[in-house]
Order: sequence, then structure tokens, then C-alpha cells
Amino acid sequence: MPVPATTGQLRTKIDDMEIGDYIQAHYDKVNVRWQFGESGGKTELPIPGVAVDETNKTHQNYFFYFVKVGKGLLIADRNWYHTVSWDSLNAWKNMQGVIMDYNRIVKASNTQSGDIVSIYNVNVNNVVWKSASSQVVIEADYIKPVTLASYFIDASSYNIDSRQSPKDWNIEYYDDTNNKWVIIDTQLGINLGYGDGSYSIKEENQVAAKKYRLNVLSSYAGSYNALSGLKFNFKENVYGTIRSLTGGVAYADLSGNKSLTDQNRGAWPTNNEWDTYIVNFPPSLIQSGKSLDDVFHISNSITLTQDTPASGVGSSTNRIARGNNVLATGLFIPYSNTVNTNGFRPVFEYIDK
Repeated sequence: MPVPATTGQLRTKIDDMEIGDYIQAHYDKVNVRWQFGESGGKTELPIPGVAVDETNKTHQNYFFYFVKVGKGLLIADRNWYHTVSWDSLNAWKNMQGVIMDYNRIVKASNTQSGDIVSIYNVNVNNVVWKSASSQVVIEADYIKPVTLASYFIDASSYNIDSRQSPKDWNIEYYDDTNNKWVIIDTQLGINLGYGDGSYSIKEENQVAAKKYRLNVLSSYAGSYNALSGLKFNFKENVYGTIRSLTGGVAYADLSGNKSLTDQNRGAWPTNNEWDTYIVNFPPSLIQSGKSLDDVFHISNSITLTQDTPASGVGSSTNRIARGNNVLATGLFIPYSNTVNTNGFRPVFEYIDK
């Protein structure tokens, strides 16, 4: 499958993206989180997505692309899955949105050999690892500077015995100006055993930075280290939302006012996200000889949106769906429990740099 036919670039980091750029994305069902910037070894999602399978969750076996369309807003270049009802998407919280910790990149390494240690789980700012070394560094990178207020260490699982808990460690941030790591908290002689502990960063040591790390200096075992969890707590919001687009509530006439018949001009009000960012995607950002359909793959693909039709268009059990023609202005009003080929096109909303 081709990448989105924009004049932008394929990026590996969200914070590098400009409008028109695109990035690979997939759902990591093992670690229960979204991953951006690489395929994760998955197959590219066919167009227009695959039939939803909530039992086997086969739709999670694919990657696709998000296109940056505005500040803090990415829209998928195709439906992730189809044959789903509005009611089901709403029950799964995919309409109004699911909050996720999008901007953390966990790097775990053996400080002595440089080998990557095994990461067993990544979920809600949490990391689990085992390492055949008493010295381990766990690094977390963030899109925008954030201020670490406290952190939580859990040693309750994955230990052969309690001596494998970290004993001495530093919490450090990276000083971009001076290109060095700076210690903001030190704990020595801690005996977690099979337990856990919370630690606050002194007010005078709190700074806004993009990179933080736990630098384990030694464990009680001396030659092996295991930890169940590391959670950083920040003063700022480091989360984003995966949700559906808004799609308007009726047709629009020549003046952009509500119409009860299709005028082939999109939906009303015309500042809904489908019309604002897809129908009106800047032609200057589309590759020469390509069309809008080569960017968002809207032909033969119906995308369910958040909205309920205005009075006079359908009933209270109808919902707005968009797409299914090359012009992208198509508007449909399936019942909320209708399955057919209706699909989910993810939107990612985040705090931009």
C-alpha cells in the first residue's frame, strides 16, 4: 500500500511533525497502548481497514498512518476497522475518546554492556523489566518539557527473591543546555524486598525537562536486577486522546447554512472536523497527480462520526457518517445500531509542542 500522498515527510516522532507530515501507528495489544513512529513488525492495514473482531482483535495486527492536519491533531489515513456500529464504538469509548500516555518512549539498557534489557510491560507510564545486571538505566522521553514531582517503584513481582530489588539509585533529568544528566533525587540502602515505595522530588530540584531516567546503581543481589514497575508522576498533563471525528449535523447549502437535502458541499456547520480537515485539506499539500483520496482513502469507505443529525434529518437513533465518494462530502445517517460497512477512523488529539 502507498503512504499518504502528501507533500509532507514520513516522521518517526510526533514532536517533529508539521502539517502534511505522516507517521506510522499501531496498537500494541501486548502492552495495551498506542505506539507511534514504527510498525512494530505488523502488516500494513488494507484499505478500507478490516472487519472488526472483538474476540480475536485481529484489527490490532496492522499498522497505518496518521496525517497531521492541525495543531495537536492527527487523523488516520484510512478506517482502522469496519463492520461496526456507532453504539459499539461508543460503548468502547472510541467516540468521545480514550485517554492514553502517548508521548513516553521507554529505553532500558545495561549500563555495563549497552545491551537492551527485557521490557515485559508498558502501560500507563509503567515499565517492568528484568536484567542480568545490578546496574540498569530506564529512560523516559517526552514530547514537551514536564516537571517530575514524584515517582513510584514497585518490586512486588518478577523477583526470584527479594534481594533482586534495587538498593541504590538516582533519578536524573537531561539538561539540554549543558548536554548532561543532572541528579535530582538519590536513594541509598533502600530495602524494598517484595514491596514498593513512593518518593517525592524536593521542590528546589523540580525542573521542566524532556528526558528523565532511573539510574539503578546496585541491587541487593549484586548481579541481577528485577523490578515490577516504575511510574513517574508529573505536574503537567502528558496524555493524549484517541477518538472519532466530528462530522456535522446536516447538509450545507451554498451559503454554508443547514440544508435537509444533499448539496454536495459537506455538512453543517462546515467547521466540523471532517469538512475542516479532510474535505478542505490544502491542495498544495497533496502530491502532483494525486487526489484527496490518495491521502485519506475515502472512496468506498464510510466513517462514523460523533454527531447526531439535526432535527429534520433522520431521527434520534440516527448518527452522522461521512465519506464514500472521492469528493469526501458524502453524508449518511445510519441508525446507531447499524453495522454494514461503517467504520472507525481514529483521531489522535494531543498537547502540541
